[in-house]
Amino acid sequence: MHTTNTSPSQRLIPFFLLLPLFLWLSPARAQAGDATASSADTGLYAKAGISLYLIDLPEYLPLWNRIDQDKGDRLSTFDETVTAPMTQIALGWGKSGGQFVEVRGGFAESNPVKEGAYSPYGDYTKVGYFPVSGNNSGFGGAGTAGTAYTRTELQFRQLVGELIAGTQCAAWGPGLELFAGYWGMKLDQEYSVDYHSSTGDRMTLSDDAEATYNGVLFGIRLIRQAGPVKLSLETTQGVGAVSASYDSRMNSNAQGGKSSISQTENDFAYRGTLDGTISANVWNKLDIGLKGGLQYLSYVPQILGSGQGYRSIKEPSYGPAGPAHIRGKSSLAGSLGLDLTYSF
Repeated sequence: MHTTNTSPSQRLIPFFLLLPLFLWLSPARAQAGDATASSADTGLYAKAGISLYLIDLPEYLPLWNRIDQDKGDRLSTFDETVTAPMTQIALGWGKSGGQFVEVRGGFAESNPVKEGAYSPYGDYTKVGYFPVSGNNSGFGGAGTAGTAYTRTELQFRQLVGELIAGTQCAAWGPGLELFAGYWGMKLDQEYSVDYHSSTGDRMTLSDDAEATYNGVLFGIRLIRQAGPVKLSLETTQGVGAVSASYDSRMNSNAQGGKSSISQTENDFAYRGTLDGTISANVWNKLDIGLKGGLQYLSYVPQILGSGQGYRSIKEPSYGPAGPAHIRGKSSLAGSLGLDLTYSF
C-alpha cells in the first residue's frame, strides 16, 4: 500500500471543492426568494459538451544526472501541463417531486511531444540511464559526458463515467440538490523515448502506466435563476479503489540489448470536483451555457526510471536493487468549454 504525502495547500483543496455548500449556508440564500430552478425539467433530458481540458500530470523521470557511480539525481524529459479536447455527455430523467437519476461521462485524449538536450554541469559527470530491470544497475549504467538528445512522446487518455441519483431539498433551502452514486475512471499514460548522445549511444524506451478507479461519491448542486439566465454550481466528493499497472521496455546496445519490468499496485484515491455553468434558453427547450471545472485527484501513477535503490529519495543509491517503478502523486486538472442541455 502506498501513502502519498500532500502539501498544506493540497489539503485545502477538499474544502475549496465544497464551495456550493458554503454558499448555500451563507446569509445570501435567505435573500434568494423564488429565484431558483431545478437542474432539468421533469422528464427525459440530455446534455452534451466540449471543453479544453488541462491536467498537470506528475513529471516523467526516466533518466539520471550522474555524479560518478554512487550519486545522482533523476532527470525529467516531460514535465508539461497536458492539454486535450474533452467531450462530455449525460442522459437523465427527472420526476415532478424533484427526484432524478443521471448517467454521465467524459473522454479526453492527447498526444504531445517534447524534445530535449541535456548536458552534465557542475558536479554532474554524465547524463544517462540504467536497465529498467534494475539488474546490475549499481555497476555502470550508460551515459554520456557530452550531450544527450531525447524525443519524448506521450499518449494520454482519460475516460470517466458516473451513475448518480438525487433529489431536490426544498425543505433545506432554495435551489439545493443532493445526490450520490458510483464513479469510475481510467487514466492511461504511455511514454515513448528516443535517446541518442553526441558520443554515439542510442536507446529506446517504452513506459506504460495505467490506473483504473472505482468508487462512490456524493454531491451537492446549487442552482440560481434570474430571468432567462441560470447559474449552476456543483461539487462531488469521491473515494475509490485504484488498480495501477506499469510495463516498461528498453532496448539499448550499451546495456546489453533488451530489458523489461512489470509492476502492479493497489491503493485508494480521493477525487474532488467543482463545476460551474452559466446558461440561458436559446430555443424552445434548448439551453446553451459556458462551463468551467476543476478536478483534484490524490493518486496518479508517476514513472521513475531504474537505478535508484531503496535507501532514500533524497540520497539515492544506484543499486543493486533499482528497477523502474511507479509511485502515487496528486494531480490537478481544469476545463473550460460549452455545454448544451435539451429537455424532451
